[in-house]
Amino acid sequence: MIIRDHPKRIAIPQAAHAELTAELARHLDYERAGLTDPPETWFQAAARHDDGWLYWDRQPEVNPKTGTWFDFMNMPAATHLSIWKRSVELSQGLHPAVAWWVSRHVVGLFDMHDWSKEGWYVQRQGREFRKRQLLLQDQFEPAVQNFKGYEQLGDLLSQCDWLSLVLCMGHSEADILPMFSRGDQTPKVVAEGSKVHIQNGWFRPERIECEVQAFEVPDEPVSYLYECTPVTLSWKIEMV
Repeated sequence: MIIRDHPKRIAIPQAAHAELTAELARHLDYERAGLTDPPETWFQAAARHDDGWLYWDRQPEVNPKTGTWFDFMNMPAATHLSIWKRSVELSQGLHPAVAWWVSRHVVGLFDMHDWSKEGWYVQRQGREFRKRQLLLQDQFEPAVQNFKGYEQLGDLLSQCDWLSLVLCMGHSEADILPMFSRGDQTPKVVAEGSKVHIQNGWFRPERIECEVQAFEVPDEPVSYLYECTPVTLSWKIEMV
């Protein structure tokens, strides 16, 4: 779950964020990146890479220190591991190629975390999780090897995921989260409310409109996400 506090406290299910990731991915300039149009399994991986969150987001856990829901930024690392594992398990039921890209993506997220700050047991769980994912990637790699630039497509999935996250969190260029930066390949994003300008060369020059289903979180705590009032977040995006 993604939670943003401006102007109101809004909860965005990870599945909605993933659908936005896939929508953005359909507007990439693949020819400029030296790629042919990706297979539909890659778009499916982009749209379904967070399926492991589906159950958790329906009934989020409460942070005992704050009395509010955990979100992806402050939840325990062990919970992240179980959700990532479930995401990969569910992707295996879709297609081996989908599973390869989803596993590669979650290992990238895993590697961004400082596991030295966790307890010894969680560190051991983390090592076992990563080892298992690499074995799964070896198993599923034949399903993607015939696609030109399949590893680069994995990077592009993660980059579209990062951009979707920036939009969902309501960040502007000035406060993009450094932990999600991709160096020189990171697009330049300027956001003013629902109007967004993206400049980098990743995308075909066009204007698109995107939206996600979110929920307004009440002041009084509730047990289930769907007890909250639904709201729609939308953006008008200009890509150059």
